[in-house]
Amino acid sequence: MSPPRVALLTDDKVITMFAARALQGTFDVQAFQTTQADLVDAVAGYAPAVLLLRGVLAGGTAPEVMDQLKAHARLASVPVVVMTNDADSGENHLSAGAVALVPIPFTSEQLLEVVQRASRTARTLLYVDDSRAMHQAVVPALRSAGYVVLEAFDGREALEVLDSGRRVDLVLSDIEMPNVDGLQLCRAVKANLRLRDIPFMLLTSRDSDESVHAGFEAGADDYLMKPVNTAEMVSRVARFLDDSSGERDERVLVVDPDQNAARMLQRSLATHSLGTDLAPDAATARLLLQSERYALAILDSQGDGATLLREIREAASTSELPVIMTSATGSLGEQVRVRSLGLQSFVVKPFPPERLLAEVERTLANVRHRRQLAAMRGYLSEGAIEAIERRSSEGSSEPRAEATSRCIFFLDIVGFTTLCETLSPLAVVRFLNTFFDEVVGMLTRRGASIDKFIGDCVMALFQRDQGGCAAAVEASLEILERLPELRARTGVDVHVRIGIHSGTLVMGDIGSTHHRRDFTVIGDNVNLAARLQTNAEVDEILISDSVARMLGTGVELTPRGELTVKGRREPVKAWSAKRKPAG
Repeated sequence: MSPPRVALLTDDKVITMFAARALQGTFDVQAFQTTQADLVDAVAGYAPAVLLLRGVLAGGTAPEVMDQLKAHARLASVPVVVMTNDADSGENHLSAGAVALVPIPFTSEQLLEVVQRASRTARTLLYVDDSRAMHQAVVPALRSAGYVVLEAFDGREALEVLDSGRRVDLVLSDIEMPNVDGLQLCRAVKANLRLRDIPFMLLTSRDSDESVHAGFEAGADDYLMKPVNTAEMVSRVARFLDDSSGERDERVLVVDPDQNAARMLQRSLATHSLGTDLAPDAATARLLLQSERYALAILDSQGDGATLLREIREAASTSELPVIMTSATGSLGEQVRVRSLGLQSFVVKPFPPERLLAEVERTLANVRHRRQLAAMRGYLSEGAIEAIERRSSEGSSEPRAEATSRCIFFLDIVGFTTLCETLSPLAVVRFLNTFFDEVVGMLTRRGASIDKFIGDCVMALFQRDQGGCAAAVEASLEILERLPELRARTGVDVHVRIGIHSGTLVMGDIGSTHHRRDFTVIGDNVNLAARLQTNAEVDEILISDSVARMLGTGVELTPRGELTVKGRREPVKAWSAKRKPAG
């Protein structure tokens, strides 16, 4: 693929040399002399992506040469960058249609950055307004944002510009104008097959519901109110012209019997790259909900809105679907009634588009947050997730640690290395997932928090009190009792060792400050629980004396004597736990 072309017009050998050298390798650069007789045709035949001009040229000033070049249909929409050493003339260059200025002298990096930006982002807008004061306020703001701006002072002039074949990427028009007003211009654009896909934004002081509906009924894609907030205007324009974003994966269902209002919502949501489906009634909505998956539903309270909301909550496939309700009345009684059915937000009509968009983005952000937490629970412990949430809300990167008491559970699969040698890698992973699904289920049903998996070993935490220790032992007994079933189901002769101990430990952020941390527990008592598991016999539950003292009469304890455990100077008293026979 050949590089973009830059037509260089400086009429100065030194500036031409430096500019060409700065752009070499990124752009195909060709220099032209503004005094040559066939200048416009020669530049047009070169088909540049950017025109790079010096402020003062042999053939006239940059604005004068720009006018000559822009008169050619092939060059009308090509972005222009002007190199100038006269700061006072910069506004004249921008008013003439330049999208950016480069000061002379310039560095290679400066010039390359500006020309690259111009080649990527320069888009052409048509601004239509009969007020010259509005042109003076709006046009400079758009040009400063990097847009080429064509100007017209009524709808008739705008149609002439559009009919000339000049490229226009967006129309921004006032409504109240002589000859052809903004609504008539919008209808004409949307009725023309060549022009109908050009985004059309209305800019007006009319803020009544009737005026807003009339604008969207004419085909407008967005509506901005006067007095103009230039930052918001530039932001809205950027959303419509951002080709890189594409449509988001999240799709919205809009249910409203007022189709003008529904289309207004659809256009507003499109500015945030949200695709929508429109349903005029509950019956149509039901069919769409059966065939499509939506991230959000926006229901109007008229008609069957409340009934549809109740059906959404009762159906298993849509029970978790977030819903925003819109209403023309906004009575407290209605709000209480629909909120009790499970509503994320209630918005009263009439509302500005920004109000609803804020609720939509807030609701979708909450949904994404819940999904991320659900996904993290498959990989992180509850303690780690809580630490992430707390750190995110506090905005602190300082490590946290606290002394706490827990009952610590370790389980390890016997002979796992040999097992890996007899099974394929995929079969090993499938077996481990099946095995741990069962083991984790038995642990969590009794209140355990899964701290981590270490290869074929699982570590879990229970409360240190009597209930926590009893739950840890009861879960261990159930695991041993379910082993025959797991062997039959997986075809693997699986056996385990289990160690349980309770005591004080350190819980906190462990790991690298700049790369990865884990929220886990460390300390002598954690090590002891692991040593008990290591010293257990095959299919044995080995517990410490501190756990044994917490158990009731339902567990049969057999003394294992005092074990010499690595890391402990004194021997550790241990017990083998079994379920006491019935009767």
